[in-house]
Amino acid sequence: MKTKSNFINCIVMMIVMALSSMGTMAQQTYISDVYILWGGEHFFSSGDELPDGYVKINIDLNNNYGGDYMYLCYKTTTNIYEAICGLIVVHEDGTEYSCDKKKTIRYNGLTYYPASYSPNSGGGDMFKDSSRSGHYWLYYEKVGRGALFCKPSVITDLWLDSDYEKPSEHEHDVDFFYTHRIRVIPEDGRLVNWGILEFNEQPSLTYPTCIAYRESQHVDHKMELQEYTPATCTTSGNNEYYKCQLCNRGYKLDIWGYHECSEQDIVIPALGHDWDKIYDETTGAWQLDCKRCKHNEVRKQMCITANENDVFLNIWCEINPGDDDDWYGGTYELPEVQYSLNGGPWETFIDNDCVRMNQGDMVWLRGNNIYFSRDESNYTWFKISGSASATGNVTSLIDNTGEGTDYPFDHCFYRLFEGSELETSPRLNATRLNENCYEEMFYGCTNLREVTLCATDKSSVESAIGGWLDGTAANGIVHITDELALADANLQLPTGWKADKVGIHANEDPDNAGDYYATFYDSQSEYSVKEGTKAYTGIVDGDVLNMTAEADNIIPAGEGVLLKGNTADVILTLSDTEKEQTPGNALTGSDSNITAPANSYIFTYAQKGLGFYKYAAGKSLAAHKAYLVNASGVKGGFSLSFDGTPTGTVQIENGEWEMENSLPADIYNLQGVRMNRLQKGINIVKGMKMYIK
Repeated sequence: MKTKSNFINCIVMMIVMALSSMGTMAQQTYISDVYILWGGEHFFSSGDELPDGYVKINIDLNNNYGGDYMYLCYKTTTNIYEAICGLIVVHEDGTEYSCDKKKTIRYNGLTYYPASYSPNSGGGDMFKDSSRSGHYWLYYEKVGRGALFCKPSVITDLWLDSDYEKPSEHEHDVDFFYTHRIRVIPEDGRLVNWGILEFNEQPSLTYPTCIAYRESQHVDHKMELQEYTPATCTTSGNNEYYKCQLCNRGYKLDIWGYHECSEQDIVIPALGHDWDKIYDETTGAWQLDCKRCKHNEVRKQMCITANENDVFLNIWCEINPGDDDDWYGGTYELPEVQYSLNGGPWETFIDNDCVRMNQGDMVWLRGNNIYFSRDESNYTWFKISGSASATGNVTSLIDNTGEGTDYPFDHCFYRLFEGSELETSPRLNATRLNENCYEEMFYGCTNLREVTLCATDKSSVESAIGGWLDGTAANGIVHITDELALADANLQLPTGWKADKVGIHANEDPDNAGDYYATFYDSQSEYSVKEGTKAYTGIVDGDVLNMTAEADNIIPAGEGVLLKGNTADVILTLSDTEKEQTPGNALTGSDSNITAPANSYIFTYAQKGLGFYKYAAGKSLAAHKAYLVNASGVKGGFSLSFDGTPTGTVQIENGEWEMENSLPADIYNLQGVRMNRLQKGINIVKGMKMYIK
């Protein structure tokens, strides 16, 4: 054990390189960091490894007092902005501290930071001896951390002294208290000033201890005028100001440096793009053109637009942690979601995050997720408070771009907008849907009036949209972007809702390949018929139904029609054209399934060819299908004549085939062999085809 009687009380600044003149700042070397090293039980030994770049001063801080050997180490720099400009020793009497508990401290209005200590140096203590009173901590301040530089001074020397005598080559008013004095580095430059900080003010401190440091001469600012630079859409600008080339600070047109600028005084924030926004309904894409810098881009991401002030967009994560079969390790985490307000930079949502919008503000949304929601117990949803509209493509939540056409999992967008004040939906642009991926998607969206659906597969639509429009507005419309896929699909539309395109499956005429027929009726809306198909009304003439094409191919509301075209998939589109019904049209229908009234006739193909055949009373008639009611009770049915031209089938007379001289007509099969009676299949009767079941 050492037999020293006292401990070192001073840490003094050291000179690393003298200034030949104060104008050559780049040649000066400064102290940048200090470090307390535990040396163990032997002089000059090192119980802890010295960090790279540090120099150890082989003077024991526990000199003449006992305890372990402790050393002061330092690091130098030529960058004045990394220089230490203040040192403090703090005494904490009888307080148990550890290194990780030390905080920054304020002294004379400046912030000081704790010096680094080796792990075995007493938990951050300068000394390591149990008989000392309290703890002694070393703190420093740096120019680069906010201390003023140009007008005040910076430290250039360290001095370690334990002698009662004053340094013979220096004059100052502070007595040293101990018998041993060692200079850390010989002075090789001009001494400017010595400063002394004592830390013996607390009554409990037995041995007064001080720290001494040497400062460089203060340096005047080196000012340079910074001219005004305008901001652009993407880069910030600055106001005119003076900037010191030494301390890198700005001043308000003050060459003497007495009125420092804040960043807000100097920087002119980037303006952001002034977008001209155009939406393409056919693709779900926004074309953004900056009116200021002419930059342009296309965005297909889902976009929420505020229709009034103070619209709030929140994202929530619904969690059921008790689910043992959890895909996500027992905790359902919020998927990655980013938002861009008015076309600005992308920012990341956090759970329960909120974006406030005013009228006309637009928020684009995107995410890169293999899933978005899992099931009825674990799902992510947006809460929109205030009137808003959605555009763009909902798939941007899983593929970033909004260009995808597949969903990765079932329930992908389960209850996505639950309870929101959304008036229109984004494009549901996947062409292949998973089970329940749109289930209750707009549940409780009482303002919702428009939905855009792009799916192409009828069966997947029906399995994906369970309850998707429950609790929405009393009236609404589903926009169908694909004209072929949704023929006869059950869209589960609430009462009062319409699809703007109706797909009807037509049947081919067995006698005339390439001709397709179907019937249609809707009491509420006008429809236009796609090119290639015509809509016909019919007027009864005996047992013939004379068919006349609708003008402009527009079907009036409440008009029953027969559709004839060249494709099996017939598309009808909602029309804004108001049109009167055709007088005398015998075709009618219903918007719901009904029981067939007496003397009902439905369109079909039977033994006598295409026509309207008598239908048994009491059977069910399908919704939106046209049928005929004739009080005269024609026994068999009505044949068709289109614009004065018969269909080519045998005329129907009271359910009997037309005879010639009361004798059976000539009957042939397809091979030209004459038959004595009709056979199953196709027969040739009087040169015309006849099909028998």
